[in-house]
Amino acid sequence: MFSSTIPSVKVVRSIEVVRDQIARLHRSMMPAAAVMMELVTGAWVAQAIVAAADLGIADALADGPLSADELATAVNAEADTINRLLRALITRGIFRQHRDGRYDLTPLADSLRSDAEVSLAAFARFVGSPQHREHWSHLTDAIRTGRAVIPALRGKTRIRVPARRTGTRRNLQRRHDELVRTGSRIGDGRLRLQPYPWPEPRPYSRNIGSPSESALLRGRSSTPYPLAVTPTF
Repeated sequence: MFSSTIPSVKVVRSIEVVRDQIARLHRSMMPAAAVMMELVTGAWVAQAIVAAADLGIADALADGPLSADELATAVNAEADTINRLLRALITRGIFRQHRDGRYDLTPLADSLRSDAEVSLAAFARFVGSPQHREHWSHLTDAIRTGRAVIPALRGKTRIRVPARRTGTRRNLQRRHDELVRTGSRIGDGRLRLQPYPWPEPRPYSRNIGSPSESALLRGRSSTPYPLAVTPTF
């Protein structure tokens, strides 16, 4: 529904500078405590996005606007709570409401469609999953001790990917590398990215989802790609 064209690296960097300056201006116009409150409660916004992705709201609106009752029926939810969720997300530019009360997609909401050109629905559901949230809840311990927390939680040094679902970990890593470096079509071809001239990667852990001990404290990421940063704890 909405097209996504990725500009050149030079343009992206220029845009990021402008966005950073605007963000600084936004923060300077509010008391520090209010800004901190926004940052802290950002987790609530993220979880609201996850709820929308879990329910498939963007998919339900793909064919056009729907009322709260129609949307609730489509996603098997309560109309009142759908209204509350969408009103919250509308304040962040995710979804919009017409004068007649029907809800519709915005470019941001469109990225939560499962069949969008660049779909973030699955990623949102992964980030908001209880398991992933639990890992992040131990960030304080990881910083205090400099040790990975996933082995203590899961009894493993890596997160194993079931072969029956995604193939071997080596194949998954190959697909990941191919995607972020060349922009090739991966899987069902729903995610298409234009290639960026990435520099040669430095050595990094090849265990998908594995925690690299003290990597965060040393200022390193478990992946060399700036658009594919994976938490190392």
